[in-house]
Amino acid sequence: MSRLLGVNVILIDYLVVFLGGALGAFFRGAIMFIAPTWTVFWIVNGIGSFLMGGLQAYFLKNKHQHQMKLFLTTGMLGSFTTFSAMSAEWLLLLKQSPMMAFLYAFGMTIICVALAASGYFVMKPRGGK
Repeated sequence: MSRLLGVNVILIDYLVVFLGGALGAFFRGAIMFIAPTWTVFWIVNGIGSFLMGGLQAYFLKNKHQHQMKLFLTTGMLGSFTTFSAMSAEWLLLLKQSPMMAFLYAFGMTIICVALAASGYFVMKPRGGK
């Protein structure tokens, strides 16, 4: 019986990630339709980095919310932001202007790491690590 329950929990975890991924893809698509093309990766990676940092801080003190963490981080933010899409954009820029490609990669990395740290510090428990 316990093996059957273990399989059900794993299947529920997969379903939670799947549903979060669908929601994240929906939000990413919405931004793609309303924002100018050149801003989409900046918007989704910036928002996603800030939210990921905040959620990491939140889940440090709410460790019992395993499925919510899977839904929001692995599922929703995983499909909302994509490193592979940024890499594809970088390759296109590299063909046009190596300097712009460098600035894009460097800028995106620095800004997203800074936004993730900002989200973490906004959401971290007061008096926590």
